[in-house]
Amino acid sequence: MDPRQAALDKRGRLLIALVMAAAWGPYTPIPGVRTEQAVVYATAALCAAYCLLHSVRLTKTAWLVGLLWLLQITIVAIGGVLPPVNTSGYLPNSVFATMDNITLPLAVVCIVVTLASKGCDRIVMLRSACTVLVVAACLNALIAAASAVLPLNEILRYWWDNQSEDLGNFHEALGGRYVGLINMPAQAGLLYSLALIAAVYLLHDSTKRLSIAASLIAVGGVICVSKVFLFVGMSVGGWHLGRWALRRPVRIVVGIGAAGLAQLGVSTFLAGAARGNSLSTYFTSDTQTVTAGRFGATSSLAPVIDAVMHDSPWWGYGARSIQVALDNGWVESLAVGGLVGVTAYTLTSAMLVGAWWLRRKDVGPTWSRLSIGVVLVANGAAVGFPAMTSNRCATVVWTLLSLLMLTPAARRTEPA
Repeated sequence: MDPRQAALDKRGRLLIALVMAAAWGPYTPIPGVRTEQAVVYATAALCAAYCLLHSVRLTKTAWLVGLLWLLQITIVAIGGVLPPVNTSGYLPNSVFATMDNITLPLAVVCIVVTLASKGCDRIVMLRSACTVLVVAACLNALIAAASAVLPLNEILRYWWDNQSEDLGNFHEALGGRYVGLINMPAQAGLLYSLALIAAVYLLHDSTKRLSIAASLIAVGGVICVSKVFLFVGMSVGGWHLGRWALRRPVRIVVGIGAAGLAQLGVSTFLAGAARGNSLSTYFTSDTQTVTAGRFGATSSLAPVIDAVMHDSPWWGYGARSIQVALDNGWVESLAVGGLVGVTAYTLTSAMLVGAWWLRRKDVGPTWSRLSIGVVLVANGAAVGFPAMTSNRCATVVWTLLSLLMLTPAARRTEPA
């Protein structure tokens, strides 16, 4: 290999690994600032400076997605400076937090497309990203399981919050759900879901390693009792594992299935052990119960939608937003960007699906399945919380999406 290309690939691999690892990092001594934010914004600033000094080639999808996201950022920023009249009764939210949520994805895209334009091999970068994600998810599952029997709270608090000394409310809200380093079950569920399909992509040639990784990830996803993992991650991940298993002998499939059922049994016991939290709660026909009040007769999202449509239907509340749980990606876009923001958000998702569809025949099957898997998981999770802009998750989601869909497609991009 050309020494210059090897050096570029090494640099890209390390930078992507750093960004992915930062998503799992603790809070910094600065109140409200995570390691993730410090690393992503610093790296994005360097990449932006490089783009100003050198020509950077972008794919059409990258241009369109970037412009649509920049439109959302502009609307949110203007709303922060010139906020609409708020008659909803909800208090305004933190401008810093709202702008961070909407800006971080574009910063991640900037990093990835700059590295790809510079000549870094995107297969190398994707494998680096998947490796960090799978290893981190497995370690987090072990930490989460250990926290069920060991007093780890004083250590884990550095990952949960750096502004409150009292963790009583946090523990009460979790109600026996073991999340490890991630302070929200929904976020943990999304990361485990992405890790599961990344493990199939990365380890599809090693039955032993894939079995171990998938089992650990399944344990983590179940003991955090996340509906994102139980309904979205296990569905998409099961499809990926099923496609992989079709090429393996029946005895291997039976062995992995038995191990998976055993792990599920242990996970179910751990999940229901504390404060009566049980997985059976989510397997009912009651929409209100299954969605934790997000949808149904007394939807928690309906008052938010009504408030936005009354006060500022086209542009939303902007960066000031409102202090209420925005447990849906489209509802969050409506709250901060109005109908224009929702349209831009929806078109962004459509662009990603379109990018997969157009290049699915030019890339290998494992790459194609990983691409649509990430899109399905991200959009499926967005039904329950803002998956594309949420803390920690946004970095992981957009790193994978950028590598898979926003960089130039090479023919038959199967890993060696």
